[in-house]
Amino acid sequence: SCGHRLRHGEEREQRLGVHGRRGFRKAGLEGAHHALEVGVGAVALGLAYAGVIPFAVLVLAVTLAMCWEWGQVVRHSDALDAVLVVHAASVTTAVILAVLRNPALGVIALIAGTFVVVALRFGEKAHLSAIGVLYVGLPAVALITLRTGGEPYALLAVLFVILAVIIGN
Repeated sequence: SCGHRLRHGEEREQRLGVHGRRGFRKAGLEGAHHALEVGVGAVALGLAYAGVIPFAVLVLAVTLAMCWEWGQVVRHSDALDAVLVVHAASVTTAVILAVLRNPALGVIALIAGTFVVVALRFGEKAHLSAIGVLYVGLPAVALITLRTGGEPYALLAVLFVILAVIIGN
């Protein structure tokens, strides 16, 4: 249940002695938190500038972590289950197809993965598990499609999105 997830998160924060963003301030780690955000942002900007493949590897790594997190939140599963495998395979396929400049097939792979997840989780929060495939995969395909675009401002658009995320935090 959602209450269980909240309690689990609170227990983790108590172990770490940090309670959300305010906890970093209380623990005197606000500067370290900000430096981490800037560092991660700089790596993302660098990889986006370096080329499509390095940027796609970053996007794939983040989306696979999101797949795992989605399974924890929705299914309360730390284990490698069939739904996680389908979720990760669908997103990976979509990312690869976007890199190969075929994002439409990538979206079809995500839709197919969504239906497979519904079939695997029939009746057990199937809709929430299935939504995760699209929630994680569509932004990944969009970012890579922007980055691979032949438009003169495609790279600038990706860099703007990354900067907006960094500044927004």
